[in-house]
Amino acid sequence: MARGPVLLARLVCTLSLAAALTGFKQAATVSGQITAGTGGPVAGARVTLFTTTLSYFQETRSDAGGNYQFGGVPSGTYRLGVAARGYQYQEVSITLSGTSQTRSFALSSETQTGRWDIVGVSPEPLGGTNGGMLLADGRLMFCHDTIDPIALNPATGVFSRLPSSGKLQGCFMPNVLPDGRVIFVGGTNTPVYGPGTTDVKTFNPANNQWLTLPSLNEGRWYPTVAQLPDGDLLSIGGGGLDNPVRLKTCELMDATTKTWSAVGDVAIANEQSPIALLYTGEVLMTHRPPQLYNPATKLWRAAADFVQGNRMSNGDHSDHEIVVMPDGKVVAVGYRSFNPSAPGVIVEIYDPIANAWRLGTNFSPVRSRAGIVLLPDKKVLVIGGEKEESGDPTPTNPWNQVALTDLYNPAADSWRRLAPLNIAREYHQMPFLVPDGRVITLGGEGQPGNEPAQSTAEAFTPPYLMRGVRPQISGMSSSNIPRGGSVTFTVAYTAAPTSVILVGVSANSHFSDSGNARFLELSFTQTGQQITAQVPANPVRTPLGQYMLFAMVDDIPSVAQIVTVSKSQDSDGDGLPDAWETQYFGSLNQAAGGDPDSDALTNAQEYAAGTNPTNADTDGDGMADGWELQFGLNPLNPGDASADSDGDGFTNLQEFQAGSDPSNTASTPSPGGGGSSGNSCGTSGVEALMFAGLLACLRRRRKWGGVGAR
Repeated sequence: MARGPVLLARLVCTLSLAAALTGFKQAATVSGQITAGTGGPVAGARVTLFTTTLSYFQETRSDAGGNYQFGGVPSGTYRLGVAARGYQYQEVSITLSGTSQTRSFALSSETQTGRWDIVGVSPEPLGGTNGGMLLADGRLMFCHDTIDPIALNPATGVFSRLPSSGKLQGCFMPNVLPDGRVIFVGGTNTPVYGPGTTDVKTFNPANNQWLTLPSLNEGRWYPTVAQLPDGDLLSIGGGGLDNPVRLKTCELMDATTKTWSAVGDVAIANEQSPIALLYTGEVLMTHRPPQLYNPATKLWRAAADFVQGNRMSNGDHSDHEIVVMPDGKVVAVGYRSFNPSAPGVIVEIYDPIANAWRLGTNFSPVRSRAGIVLLPDKKVLVIGGEKEESGDPTPTNPWNQVALTDLYNPAADSWRRLAPLNIAREYHQMPFLVPDGRVITLGGEGQPGNEPAQSTAEAFTPPYLMRGVRPQISGMSSSNIPRGGSVTFTVAYTAAPTSVILVGVSANSHFSDSGNARFLELSFTQTGQQITAQVPANPVRTPLGQYMLFAMVDDIPSVAQIVTVSKSQDSDGDGLPDAWETQYFGSLNQAAGGDPDSDALTNAQEYAAGTNPTNADTDGDGMADGWELQFGLNPLNPGDASADSDGDGFTNLQEFQAGSDPSNTASTPSPGGGGSSGNSCGTSGVEALMFAGLLACLRRRRKWGGVGAR
């Protein structure tokens, strides 16, 4: 990733105005060495020298020997700070009067635990049927039946009332649409619990208007909801008209018409579940059992079960929540073993490419249904939840909920205990990362499933906000960035940001986030203090919608700007965004129906699938993209080549090479190399190994009703 002109040694940024230096008469040098507790040098530490008003600010980096230096510093009183990843931040006061000073620092491991502060009491208690979402204007919206919604301004801590929808709809699942409206899907029309409703409506925070949308085909109490790359919405399961009988049917909302149509069923009837759009293009739903939805085929297939599998077989709410990490792996936090003396392990990690789970490092007490938030520093904040470990002495409230806050570092597979909540919280809490970098949670203060006497918002100041001067962004070129486009802004209080990130906004109910599960590290260039960041054109990587844009200096975030990633321009009206065509072809001359890589997928299909239209085998697994999609495989996942989809003893790659059907046990590679199915290509063993011949077979198959004709 481009990092701008970062100079790790002796990099100095002076942001002072001449007027601010009035009274400074003599210049001095400040220098020293940064070492670790063991005495070894710490290279690349961020060293800052500044006045408390920030009218004077300089930044440098320690060199390979841990040495730093500031020159030409006017007389005056300053703060001198040192921040390095994994170490406790140190800051001292120094006064200069023309004489140079040496100040060295011995850093110890980070011990800062952050701080929880009470924000205020909500006008509405939230603990049974509630949902919440981060709005495009930076406010948090909370609501438990769309009759009495409220908003919280994180910057001021002030609650306010929002207009009523006029029709009760509780136990819904929320989402934030690409245009910034909040959508409420399903639920029930009774005050607390009842049969599922087909109601769907939106609230527009820009004009405070409610709008009724086309209904679901089936009533769904607490369905699972996930948004696909171009704004289509997937609604899964939930309680039907005979609630608590759950459904296993699913529906898909068209982003343009807002109408719903049936898609494939899930394996087991369920209710709201942890869910996320993966970077492979498939949707992972982990409750229960883990399953993958393929947007191209509109069908579900089994994913690998957890190491601690067959979870919540009693049909109750999920015991865990998930986040998708920047590397594409999925972290699941929370576990209920139903055996307090053998509580299991609190974290598991899923690799979509290998289709496999592994246990992470455990951290006591094991707990279930905690709130979790992926932070800008790529660590996972774990908040509250129910204690599942009987031998652990951690205190709980009367309902076995804890006030613990922990920090999980997936890169190191390590844990650290942070400052506790003021109030223990159960699974109806709604935690949010907000633009100023704090985490705010509300709800779940009492007995699970019941409205508490009152709901109190708390705000967590993470350790990264206690690490000195934060970078600052201003002068955004636009808050609406087309997918594949760029955004320019000015950065202050750093010479060079180390990364620019987009974090999707959240929409929560029952501690589960159905919002935009994206954490994107953008490539960027730097000219002076101006940054130009590029948004990926791939729709799978960059779903449409609302994001927080942070500039980072190591693990220290700026205050974010909320931006909208919108559809990119399509000058020639062929359905292919200009940025996408230019990225792959260098021009706009390709037609939507073309197939330049001869993989049996048109350019339009390649765009929708997130595959490379100039590479017949995008994931490099030896199987053509069109063939993979035809048979329900994933052309962005090389791991499915070694899988055996139909359990006939032959891998998918072997079936591809032989021209047999990997979804049909009766179609297997024959000794001569051809498939036994009537839909096989019928190639010889030698021909089956020739990639071009197989692609020609796929093109013939399109004429017989294959991928291209579907």
